[in-house]
Amino acid sequence: AVVKLKTFTLLVKFAPTHYRVTDDSAFTDHSEAELINSIPTGSILKTQWVKRPERRSPHQQSAHLLVTFIDADAANVILQRGSMVICSKSCPAEKDLSEPLRCLRCQKYGHMPKTCQRQHGVSTCGRCGEGHDIKECENPDKRCCVSCASDEHSSNDRACPSF
Repeated sequence: AVVKLKTFTLLVKFAPTHYRVTDDSAFTDHSEAELINSIPTGSILKTQWVKRPERRSPHQQSAHLLVTFIDADAANVILQRGSMVICSKSCPAEKDLSEPLRCLRCQKYGHMPKTCQRQHGVSTCGRCGEGHDIKECENPDKRCCVSCASDEHSSNDRACPSF
């Protein structure tokens, strides 16, 4: 068993594209960003661009950045301020509201069909929870959420407690 570190991700908008990011915190020193934003050293776990740099426009000067914190207090400081300084530029910051991944093969959260344990066989319907594709569903009024086993809503309902 592995204990997963609790993290807090913020979306920082319009950060200068020359800011150096990496997904591996072991190779990135975030101390300058932490210092200038008056948050404790070691608060930032990682930073990554929302869109890969190779997909940017040729002369794009700013882009959206995901900043992952291991310290809730540090993330809250940035949220309360409403901005984070990146490369001497004050950039709007807000809580990352990205939707969790949901597999369209088994309807469970946390992975996509490409990495689904159920590689072969019948898909699970996102509407009724039975063994067929949602396009072939013959029970349009039946609801069954695969994630929480409720018959009150379907698997793609944002009101699901598993969401």
